[in-house]
Amino acid sequence: MAFISIVFFAPVFNEYLHTGIVERFPTLIVCGFVFIAALQCFFTGVQLQSMIQKNKQDFEMQLINAKNDRGRQ
Repeated sequence: MAFISIVFFAPVFNEYLHTGIVERFPTLIVCGFVFIAALQCFFTGVQLQSMIQKNKQDFEMQLINAKNDRGRQ
C-alpha cells in the first residue's frame, strides 16, 4: 500500500516542484490516506507478530511446567 501511495504521489510532488502549484488535490489526499492505512497495517502486523511470539513462549513454558510436575509425581 505504501508503494502504491508513493507511486501515485511522485507525479503530484514532481509537478509541485516545477510549478509550485498542486492541481490534483484528490490524488494528493487519497495518497495521504493510503499511506496512513499502510502505516496502520505495518504497526498492526508488528503488534500481532509480537503477540504470536509471546503466545509461543507461554505455551513452551506451560509444557516445561507440565513436564516438571509429572517428574515430581
